[in-house]
Amino acid sequence: MNLFEILAFLFTEKVLRELSRGVLRTYITQIDELNTVRGRIDTTLQMRRDHLKSTTVSCIYDEFHSNHAINRIFKATLRRIMNHSKQMNTRKRASHAIIYLDEAADSIDQRILRKAIYFDRSNRRYEECYRLAMLLLSQSAPTPQKGNKTSSSILFKMNDLFESYIAYLVQKITSHVVVKDRSYKLLIKESNDRSVFQLEPDLLIQGSNGQSMIIDTKWKIIDSSYRRHGVKREDFYQMYAYLTRYKSVGTVILLYPYHDEIDRSDGVPLESWYVEGQPDKRLLVHSINYEDERLALQELKSILKS
Repeated sequence: MNLFEILAFLFTEKVLRELSRGVLRTYITQIDELNTVRGRIDTTLQMRRDHLKSTTVSCIYDEFHSNHAINRIFKATLRRIMNHSKQMNTRKRASHAIIYLDEAADSIDQRILRKAIYFDRSNRRYEECYRLAMLLLSQSAPTPQKGNKTSSSILFKMNDLFESYIAYLVQKITSHVVVKDRSYKLLIKESNDRSVFQLEPDLLIQGSNGQSMIIDTKWKIIDSSYRRHGVKREDFYQMYAYLTRYKSVGTVILLYPYHDEIDRSDGVPLESWYVEGQPDKRLLVHSINYEDERLALQELKSILKS
């Protein structure tokens, strides 16, 4: 998803949950001509109308209504999402949520967007939805900078994101790849013959010669100034389990994100080992310059070719 779709997904999910708990209502001052007195009489306007010989009375009164500025902003945001989102589930939630705002006006002007909204106990639960709505209407993005503005932040599990990104790139190079293979478990318990410890390598790439390769991504910092580049002992054990359990796998690669503290030569692994007594079972450590997709694709092609 792009940023708009992410914000739209979050907004529709949150606003639908809050609206289903109850639509925000408040007392809104109304001025109208009524047949009976309601609230108080607008004496100035009534005196101007006396010559009309009308039976109606000019009244000023407060009505408990949902045509609140926040609801109007929500409704405009939902309409924008329904018109521009390409995600079916997001549009579905938006169309469901907008039903709750039937009494709110369909149009808003720039004065409403510029007007400060004050949040208290009666409307505090809508504050996060309001911030997301303002981002979507203004077509802005949250930025971490100094100032008096408060906004929402979006956090990603970088290990999962890096893993998915590398899988996306590898699938551009070859179709013979299995993401999150779950073919094997590590051990069998003797008492009940149950297998335990699921093995789940990130990428299992099947070669044309019957040999396969595993790539396991690690969103961790390694450094050329450390012994073994600082690769963790538990990562070695995990890769050893892959090498010994997968009979067709001859090479396992630990793939880390590249940064300036890594000394490397193009296509040459940072570290290289083989299993004792089995020189055809190799464990390699590589890093990849992930920030440039074109460059990352070239580096992955070089790794797979070697």
